Parts: sequence; C-alpha cells; structure tokens
Amino acid sequence: MELGLDVPRNPDKQLQRFDLFTSSSTQGVGAVAIIDADVKDTPTFLRVAQSSESIPLAGSIAFENIHLTNVPVAVSTAAGQTLLYGGTKQIESWVHGNVYAGADPDGQFIKGSIHPTHKPASLLTPDGKMFGRMHPQYEDLRVSDIISVKACGAFGDGKTDDTVAIQKYASKKVIFFDAGTYVVRKTVTIPAGSRIVGEAWSVIAGEGPAFEDMRNPRVVVRVGSKGSQGVVEISDMLFTTIGPAGGAIVVEWNVKEPAGQQGGAGMWDTHIRLGGGWEPLSEKSKDTVTDLTMISRWD
Repeated sequence: MELGLDVPRNPDKQLQRFDLFTSSSTQGVGAVAIIDADVKDTPTFLRVAQSSESIPLAGSIAFENIHLTNVPVAVSTAAGQTLLYGGTKQIESWVHGNVYAGADPDGQFIKGSIHPTHKPASLLTPDGKMFGRMHPQYEDLRVSDIISVKACGAFGDGKTDDTVAIQKYASKKVIFFDAGTYVVRKTVTIPAGSRIVGEAWSVIAGEGPAFEDMRNPRVVVRVGSKGSQGVVEISDMLFTTIGPAGGAIVVEWNVKEPAGQQGGAGMWDTHIRLGGGWEPLSEKSKDTVTDLTMISRWD
C-alpha cells in the first residue's frame, strides 16, 4: 500500500484494516488516536510500517476503549509481525510511539498498555464513551426565527464599535453574524439562552483602552453570568483582539448546561485567537481589492 490512510476491503466488502503503511520505513503518516471504536469480523484492524525503538516513527498510535469481536490481529507491521494480538476483547488503553512526561522533550518509546486517560463523568455517555453532539443546524426553524446582527444595527466593518448592537440583541432568537469583523470596546455578555451562528468564522474582536492594561484584565466576550445555567449554542465564530490587548480575557465561560441536556451549552467550529492585528490597505492593494477597507494581519 502506498496510501497514507487506506481502508482496503476484501471481496465480500468486509472491512479489512486501517493501513498506515507507506513506502517509507519511518511511517510518514501523522499520529492517529482511535477512541471508543467497535471492531468486528476483521482479520487485521490496523497495520503500521514497522516496530523499532532504533528507527523513530513519524506517527504514533493510541487506542482507547476499543471493543474487538472476532479480530485475530489488532495491530501488525507491514512485514507481518504482530504487535498486538486481538480476539474478542476490550482494549482499555494501548500506545505505540513516544510517551512524554513532564518537561522531558524526548519521551519514551512504548509499545503496550498504559493507564487510561481520566475523563470526568460529564464528558461521558451512559455506556462510558466520549459524548459528542453534532453541529447545530436549525433546519426546523423558520426564516423569521433567525435575525441578522446587522439588521440589529451592527456594522461588522472592522472599525465601527458594535458593542451596543451585539449586547442589545444577543439573546433574541438565533442571531446570525454575517461575515465580517465586529469590533467591541467594552465587555459583551452573551446570556444563557442565546444561539449565535457565524458565517465562515465571523469575528468578534476586542479593541481599545479597556483591554490594554494587563494589571487590570477585562473580559471581551462573557458567556453567561457567574453561576448561570441554560442552553447556549455558538457556532462558526472567531473571538480575538485588535491592537494592544495585554489585559484582554478573550472569552469567559460561565454557563452550565441544563439538567438532563448533555451538550446543551457549548461551541462548535469556534476559535479563540490571540495576537490579532489590523492595518489599512495600502494604495497598491486598493487597486486590486474591492469592497474592503481593512485587511487582517495575524502576528
């Protein structure tokens, strides 16, 4: 196999294996973590380039909470050496690669079981797997249930202070942030019960004296008041700062999900970025870029 990650199948269309073998003996494929998997009726689950402490692998493998059913070989090398025997069993935690501890930059090569990662009960499903929730889609809502923040008075032009407009309408229906950069010069609070959707990572950026003093830090975006509980859904947004902002706490999260609604308060496809900056377009740039007054520079 010359593919980095291949899923070849046998003639009766049963899964044959995950194949991490490449033409290089050092396995150029990046690290792979497989968590909470059920693997059935597979001759070999995963194949790697080789196993050796003397030849460092470019990729590492980590298994956690893997259930095997009729899988004779869990992990093998390209040469056919079995690294982990299978069968019908559960693998709590197994690694093949470097394990790092403390400040040790080199790590220790381990091929074998390690202590499973501790996970708080709030992150698990009733059957012990990692909880996950799909990106909110709002396909059951009417168009009238979604309102553009620009219709509420925000500009999103990277220079106008949109603090008041965002704060005023943060809890109204589903708030859609059209593509743009929404500057805030004071703390904006998104209360419990809010649902916010961006367009290709719409930006809320803190700017100005309120966020410059590192000895007196202030929050740019506060999600809920302290001790609040309720539904909060934020997706496709980017939170950052513009210019000097040594005192900015970019996001402060205070909301606890409602009882019985696991995943009711969270963020999807949302980023927090530090070190943002803005500069005017040069005269030369204005000749080739239209409908823009500012460009973004990430330091």
